[in-house]
Amino acid sequence: NGNSNCHVIHNAAKHSLRVIKYDVKTLVLKVFNEFSMSSKRVEELKECFEFVQQDFHNVLRHIPVRWLSLFNAMDRLILNWNAIKTYFIKNGKNEYDKIIWKFFGGQKNELSEQLTLSECYIWFVHHVLSIFQKHILILEKNNLNAPEVYDVMLSLRSQILNRKNDNFFRIAVTTRLPNLTSKESDIFKSDALNTYKRGLEYLKKWFDYEHSPFKLISCLKLSELPKLTDLLDLA
Repeated sequence: NGNSNCHVIHNAAKHSLRVIKYDVKTLVLKVFNEFSMSSKRVEELKECFEFVQQDFHNVLRHIPVRWLSLFNAMDRLILNWNAIKTYFIKNGKNEYDKIIWKFFGGQKNELSEQLTLSECYIWFVHHVLSIFQKHILILEKNNLNAPEVYDVMLSLRSQILNRKNDNFFRIAVTTRLPNLTSKESDIFKSDALNTYKRGLEYLKKWFDYEHSPFKLISCLKLSELPKLTDLLDLA
């Protein structure tokens, strides 16, 4: 059913991202914790929003047991990135643990348009999560019919495979990779391609693309007339 396939997609996302060398999920949690219990820090953050001339938006919390919360939290993190980056760099390395500073320590200019290696990972993880999230949301639609499930799973696999084959990591990342050192670029590409590879392997293991009953009944989609040969296969 759709719910079990949502689990497959969710777990495929988690499995694929385990090879990422930068712990983006922990960054999201720690950024939220930085401001969740201190109104003083929130006021300091608001000043950073004013400095970068951006409207203030609250930092969102990621709840690990909720499928879509990491994407939503990262979406907000990227929206707020210049202000958050300004805040942490202004306060300096001694105020934060190694995980947070790993993302900000390489910054030379908080308003630079050039993505650092750590930022490439943040943008890439957000891109990967957006693919998985989009397909989970489709499966969760109340008006989705069982014959449509196979096409959703096929679309997910195709989008990941195409990105892997095309070495596409998101426009903001792909176009800025030449600004990294050759070593940094090679490290990132290896991790990113391995992320796609692991996602595809997980989907192949837990969703039977060749013999799934969803494939068999996919010819019954309301959006198109079934072929006679497909109907005979159902007999």
